[in-house]
Amino acid sequence: MNAGRAYREHASDCGVCSLDGASAVCKEGDRQFKSFGRLQDAHINRLGQQNKNKQNGG
Repeated sequence: MNAGRAYREHASDCGVCSLDGASAVCKEGDRQFKSFGRLQDAHINRLGQQNKNKQNGG
């Protein structure tokens, strides 16, 4: 995922952000980390919907 890669690249150069997202993050890191989370949630929801459709014969 591009958002995850962008955050990891940012975190590796940032003196505040961590690669695991557990420590304090700068404004740009916070934006990227939240974006990654939203995209990941959307992907998981889409996979769940696809599985439901398959189970219902769709």
